[in-house]
Amino acid sequence: MPNIRNPNDLDYEYLETTHRNKLYEEFKPTKISSRKYENIKISTDGLTLKLIDKTQKDLVSWVNGVKSTYHNTEYFEIQWIYSKFKKQGYLSYLFDLIINDLNYKIISDKDHTSPGSKEFWQSLISKEKFEIYRYDVKSNYKRKAINYNEKEIWSIIKPEHDELIKELAKFENLKGLPEFENNLESEYQNELIQSFEIDFNENISPAENIQDLIDSHKRKIESKENIRLIAEKKT
Repeated sequence: MPNIRNPNDLDYEYLETTHRNKLYEEFKPTKISSRKYENIKISTDGLTLKLIDKTQKDLVSWVNGVKSTYHNTEYFEIQWIYSKFKKQGYLSYLFDLIINDLNYKIISDKDHTSPGSKEFWQSLISKEKFEIYRYDVKSNYKRKAINYNEKEIWSIIKPEHDELIKELAKFENLKGLPEFENNLESEYQNELIQSFEIDFNENISPAENIQDLIDSHKRKIESKENIRLIAEKKT
């Protein structure tokens, strides 16, 4: 599933460099309507689209992606999306442009932000302007996203989880030392186990091997990264 990240964790310096160093041309859509208040710009590599305010010349919204192929189907894979003003339909318009004028199928990457791209995709699912699918890039299993609940699409990965895993790993390494071997039911171990259970919603037995818990969690995160969302033309 797309992992949920805090938007504050994004590398905005990289984001700025990504679109500013490209060359752009004005784009005139033929399948959908033009914009009344914004100019449409597309990069010469065809991978970045922007809406620029006609009067203020400000960047209003933009989408950046790469071309990716999964199971012999080419997609426009989203890397960055941005909208200066939320819930104004700018990103939805750019998706409309990519899908209908550029004739691409759009696929999300493995990470979403919240608030941010997660809520945008949720709105696409509810509005049903495009066909939105939940897709497994490894198995090629594809079904309409509206039939899935939120937990079956997004996985919320909290930053503190990484710190907890580090602490658990430290404890696992101490288990072989004589001074710890006879005290495996220590208050420290119980505290770590309880933290792991609360943060990951696991039913954990204190007798379980901590390293097994760490490995199990990592496998779950890896498997969830296979799940993406696809937006394409309605049939």
